[in-house]
Amino acid sequence: MLIGNNVSVIIPVFKEAETIGPLIEHPRELYPSFEIIVVDDGSLNETAEAARKAGALVSNIPTT
Repeated sequence: MLIGNNVSVIIPVFKEAETIGPLIEHPRELYPSFEIIVVDDGSLNETAEAARKAGALVSNIPTT
């Protein structure tokens, strides 16, 4: 049983622009109060933008 709304879901990703949207949308529909955080590990495609568009907070890890 969950108590309160203090739940964060952290999703690590790399080059997942095509799949991240539905991955975020599903838990968002089931648990709208959950915070969803995507950690983008240096993707050079549109992964971060797709995650933001789906409603996630995004943290980018810079490439070296």
